[in-house]
Amino acid sequence: MQRTFNQGIDMNSDFTFYTGLVDSVHGAQMQMHNMEIISNNLANANTSGFKSDRLLFNEEMTRKLQTYFEQGNIKTTNNPLDVAISGEGFFQVKTKEGVRLTRDGAFLMLGDGSLVSSSGDPVLDEGGNPIALNPQGGQPHIDSAGQVMQGSEIVAKLGVMDVDLEAIRKMGHNLFGPLEGQTLKAKPSQNYDLQQGALEMPNTTIVREMVSMISSFRAFESYQKVMHAFSEMDSKAVNQVGKLA
Repeated sequence: MQRTFNQGIDMNSDFTFYTGLVDSVHGAQMQMHNMEIISNNLANANTSGFKSDRLLFNEEMTRKLQTYFEQGNIKTTNNPLDVAISGEGFFQVKTKEGVRLTRDGAFLMLGDGSLVSSSGDPVLDEGGNPIALNPQGGQPHIDSAGQVMQGSEIVAKLGVMDVDLEAIRKMGHNLFGPLEGQTLKAKPSQNYDLQQGALEMPNTTIVREMVSMISSFRAFESYQKVMHAFSEMDSKAVNQVGKLA
């Protein structure tokens, strides 16, 4: 039987009903996304050089993922191939996708002397060339400017690069690259000190992340309750209209 509507139905009310339902679903989805971001921050609470993310909203409730680049604490490791940046800049490494940036200075030396990141990517000097140490040259010494020495020989200088933070994005594996469709534009940094035998810890604050997680979960629950209320209202409206038809 074809459904007929009573002339007394308020179309404005009907529009408000569905708009409210759509808004509550959208709100719940954004809180789910927010919890995923917070979970990733917590999962990297021990990842050296990691920078935490936040989900921000403007006045139109449009979401934007914001990476926070504040300095993390410096932790002494006494590993001669661990290097922490204090100040501005990034190390540069060569990946299959091109040059990428990182604050993770947990380096390794391969059997042939190649200096690589924890992911196995070659670490580059200030000229963009892979750094190779002498496997028999003894323990390297790295000064605050990034010069790498073995004995009295200067082997290389670590490339510490500055970049417009608004022009880079996370690429996975604790790496940063250019925004989609753009090229990486970096220049040697002037405002930094390197510390050998140390690592920069993530700037994630576990307590803050846990508080944010609880707040986001409560907001998600609230949206769920709103959706449930709209569902009950819709069910009652359908039944009542069906009886009047």
